[in-house]
Amino acid sequence: MFRDSVVEKPEAFFSNGLDGNGLTVDEEYKTNVLARAKNTLFASLLWFKERGAMNQADINPVDLIRLHRTEAAHELIGILANPQ
Repeated sequence: MFRDSVVEKPEAFFSNGLDGNGLTVDEEYKTNVLARAKNTLFASLLWFKERGAMNQADINPVDLIRLHRTEAAHELIGILANPQ
């Protein structure tokens, strides 16, 4: 829910209409938002940050959650690969 909300706002801002699949997004979305990071969520967060809608203190917890999720996924793979 949080991710969808953060990603959809810049998409809507750079939309130029609708088609059968939903919003059609202008090429500026790629250069102004997606070019900021590989991950769409973090690219959108950085776009908000540049506009003063967020600051780094707002983004840090999201990054920390992502790091913990990644660590947990890697540990789970190790546990499943090497059961004792």
